[in-house]
Amino acid sequence: MGTHDSEDEDYRVLGIIENNRYISAREPLAKSRHFIEEVLNGYDDEGFKTYYQMNREDFHFVLGFIETNPVFYNNNACEQASVRYQLALSSFDSAPKVLLVHHY
Repeated sequence: MGTHDSEDEDYRVLGIIENNRYISAREPLAKSRHFIEEVLNGYDDEGFKTYYQMNREDFHFVLGFIETNPVFYNNNACEQASVRYQLALSSFDSAPKVLLVHHY
C-alpha cells in the first residue's frame, strides 16, 4: 500500500467519523422537569448558598432582573427551559469549595 492509498484511506475514515455523531447508539438521558421543586427548593439556606453561589434572596433578585429578557424565550418548536431553571443551572457549582477542603 503506497502513501497515496494510505492518505485515501485516512480521508475515507475521517469522512465516516464526521458523518456519524456517535460511534455507538445512545439512549436518551432522563431529565427532571421538576428540578426546581425536587432539588433547588430542597436545600436549606446554607446548602443553597454552597451550591448556587448566592443566597435565596439574591437568586430571586437576579431572576426578577433577567426573567423578562427576550434571550430567554425562543420562537421555535423546541421548548426552552424556564428562566429560573436556566439561572439555577448556570449558577450551580458542581464541586462546592467546602467539599474541596482537605481535613488532616
